[in-house]
Amino acid sequence: MQGETIAGFSRRISVNYSLMVEYLNTKKFPSPPTAKKIADGLEMAIGDIFSI
Repeated sequence: MQGETIAGFSRRISVNYSLMVEYLNTKKFPSPPTAKKIADGLEMAIGDIFSI
């Protein structure tokens, strides 16, 4: 996790890299299943990083 690239993280959680960049730049927002993948990949609760 620390030192992991966005591309590496995206591959590890099976989320498209281009979409991940758009999520990070708040140009798009992930669907609930994708938000869960991101939270799981960060080993965090979904409610800790996303407003639901």
